[in-house]
Amino acid sequence: MFSNYPKLVDIIGAVPAPAVFQLKPMPELKGLTVEGTEEFNRAFEAYHHDLVKDFPVPDVREESFTYRNGDYVGKGTVYRPKSDDVLPILMYIHGGAYTILTAECYDYECASFAEKGNCVVFNVDYRPALDGVKVPDCFEDCYAAFLAIAEQAADYGGDASRIAVMGDSAGASIAVGLSILTRERKGPAIARQILCYMGVGFDLNEIENGNDSELGTANILKIGFNDPQDSQVPHINPLFDEHKELIPPTTFIDGDCDMIIDDTMQYAKALTDAGVDVEMRLYAGMIHGFINLPFEQSLDAHDFVGKVLHRTFDR
Repeated sequence: MFSNYPKLVDIIGAVPAPAVFQLKPMPELKGLTVEGTEEFNRAFEAYHHDLVKDFPVPDVREESFTYRNGDYVGKGTVYRPKSDDVLPILMYIHGGAYTILTAECYDYECASFAEKGNCVVFNVDYRPALDGVKVPDCFEDCYAAFLAIAEQAADYGGDASRIAVMGDSAGASIAVGLSILTRERKGPAIARQILCYMGVGFDLNEIENGNDSELGTANILKIGFNDPQDSQVPHINPLFDEHKELIPPTTFIDGDCDMIIDDTMQYAKALTDAGVDVEMRLYAGMIHGFINLPFEQSLDAHDFVGKVLHRTFDR
């Protein structure tokens, strides 16, 4: 697909890729119910903390953060280097197919990004698409959080005129949605998107063509929308965005063993063809979700994010 884009993809393969079986067994998801996902999330938080216990400890301060979207009070954590300077901001949106995982599952990564990028990182939670909550609600929760971050930036030593957004998997899709929503609603400007192994929208054909896993597209379409057609709008499916040329500069991070890497490639190509400033960091042998797993490539990705943030803001 990228034979005509020779300088776009930076392939990292110097470190031998670990086999997936070298990972400790992950917690098992036992059904897409509120109780089942909460149990899984608690187990995964403990699992993740154990995985990164031997990683270098970021030297940052942590504070709590809240925002409102109607009656919903969202929470998060703010990480900042031990500096009195007013610093740029990174908003991080976690993945998990819109239904599982929490901001706490990315505590180490966000602290690392704050230290390496010399910025204030807001790591936000949003409602999972379960028990009456729908995928569009997740986008609106995060947009409300984005506005609150801009409004409260000074309280955390952040500069609201310098904001980047970052997410992984479903969180990367929401990050793109924020870039489109804030453009349409004339909200705060986004300086850059950093997108890790993103999914691009929803393919309605998946409902009929056998994606039957609990976290697969077919199930998310069925439980995550009042009508599957609600997924076919630009901020949820950015391939429908008619003004891709107005998307902020975008950095893609992915592994070549990611199960949805074609989505990353498709959107990267669409933005490149629209004239957006695009770069891609591709890790040989890496799987979906590697950014918060205990691989040397994961730490390299943290370093790379820090460098991207410096390039974005140190002007």
